[in-house]
Amino acid sequence: MIAKFLRLIPVFALLASASAARAAAEEWSSEDVRRVVREWLDASGRTSVSDDAIGAIDDRLRIPACGETPAVVPRSARSTSYTVRCSGPTPWDYTVRIDVDAKRTTPLSVTGPSRKPSGTEEWRVVVVKANLAAGATLGPDVLEERPVDAAPGATAIRSIKEATGLRLLAAVAPGAVLTTRNVARAPHLMKGEPVTIVSGGSGFEVSMPGRAEADGYEGTLVSVKNLRSGTVLVGRLGPGGIVAVR
Repeated sequence: MIAKFLRLIPVFALLASASAARAAAEEWSSEDVRRVVREWLDASGRTSVSDDAIGAIDDRLRIPACGETPAVVPRSARSTSYTVRCSGPTPWDYTVRIDVDAKRTTPLSVTGPSRKPSGTEEWRVVVVKANLAAGATLGPDVLEERPVDAAPGATAIRSIKEATGLRLLAAVAPGAVLTTRNVARAPHLMKGEPVTIVSGGSGFEVSMPGRAEADGYEGTLVSVKNLRSGTVLVGRLGPGGIVAVR
């Protein structure tokens, strides 16, 4: 009986190994999240970045594998924090921060003639190129200028430059024309984003990591949590996510 059991041990080990391999194939790691971000940057004509610039992601991360290409959405007008969103059978969101300036490196193509016949006024509107959820921050990669034959209304947004950095007030479908009624100025900082809390006095200054407790705009007061002490503070938001408290 013992000999028979010993002969079965390699079989049990093989089955356990196969089961572990199947489980691993059904999960994504931190490298999969970084891969999705790199592919999105490349597809949208932005600067490629190294793995070190995408973070902070715990290398122990294990999340359900996404059966489709996840969406990557900038979380704020600063465009350093992004949400990777999977809407598959087991939906999940994961927030990452890109620590470099990932600006467009290729020009955006424009559909239709660039000019109307000489002597006529050129009218343009801005439309979105993809399904976007309410709260999404608009960038050049999801926008397109299109010429129109009639003068657009007073609320129409006329250029990509004018629309960049605004936030959608409601979900839109591809081809939707942007107007001042469906967008608003996006906050420079969104709730949950990392910040640097700075406090000082005569001849000294200290800084500590923090997290935004509410959306905020540069130059205004915003609530933040000191991640070291857990204390909630109020400070003035400056460029680069720096919050000055007294």
